[in-house]
Amino acid sequence: MPTFEGPVMADWPMPAGSSPEKYGQFVIAAFDAVGAVACLDDDIASRAAGALPQSKFLGVVVGAGRVPMLNPDGRHRLSLEIYLIGQGLPLDKDPAFSVPIAPANEHPSNRTSPILSSPLPWTNFYVHSLCNFLCLVSRIHYDTMRSPPFVVKKQRHEIMLQTMADRNENVRRNLLRDNGHILNPPTEGADADVSYYTDESEGSEDSPNEVDLQVAAVYAKTAKVKAFVEIWTNLSTCDDPATFANPREFLALVRQLDAISRDYEARMMSQILSKPDTGSWVAAMVVTEVEEDVDRSRCSTVLSWIRRGLTSA
Repeated sequence: MPTFEGPVMADWPMPAGSSPEKYGQFVIAAFDAVGAVACLDDDIASRAAGALPQSKFLGVVVGAGRVPMLNPDGRHRLSLEIYLIGQGLPLDKDPAFSVPIAPANEHPSNRTSPILSSPLPWTNFYVHSLCNFLCLVSRIHYDTMRSPPFVVKKQRHEIMLQTMADRNENVRRNLLRDNGHILNPPTEGADADVSYYTDESEGSEDSPNEVDLQVAAVYAKTAKVKAFVEIWTNLSTCDDPATFANPREFLALVRQLDAISRDYEARMMSQILSKPDTGSWVAAMVVTEVEEDVDRSRCSTVLSWIRRGLTSA
């Protein structure tokens, strides 16, 4: 079975006989935590990632993932939007927040299965509406002699509309439960796509000093930590469908990946702040916080590390 390592967008195999369809395949996806932290080039992070469960999920690829990341040749890494599929109806949320996949044909709201090129080889599987993710792909195992079951674009559109309605309804119910207020806002550092570092001389023509560059390099690395998956297009590589992880476990793995990234960030910032030549930089950052109108949400993480450094000094 051919394997594409570090695939780019052009490497995604199209279902045989489905032209001009490009997506819609049912695939096996394994969470690749080690691949996700490879950008950190850090042994501790790699060991922590390697200790995470090597969970495999069943999913349907509904389209490109729109996760911007270039490979060393300047080409866009392959990213996919995957809707995860579980055995049986979801039990942690409203069971109706799902879409049956043939040969499954029962649903609390009488939804019907989309038309597949061929039924799944297993029964009682459902798209779990609240479990869809954008992922980068570390490698693809592709059987050129076998095409996985797939759904055409019109059917994928129906799945997307149904799951979108379920997600909106879930949000509405949560807001009603919380009396219209979100009780648990995102915590500091929760968004890996946001840079929390602000240069004290932002907007000026001064060149960044060495500490500026070191801090910026840390955040540049952690910003590249994204969910990666390894893909198998041949469903027969799974001997027992009971071994597929529950779709809700994917989010737990993403959160553990985020914890590994934040631990790396903490260790690197501690190393930077422990150097003798960072004293003037720390003082300048504190003065900036007090005297200037800065974007506190962006520099709060750096300032928290400064305070820790000053406290322990």
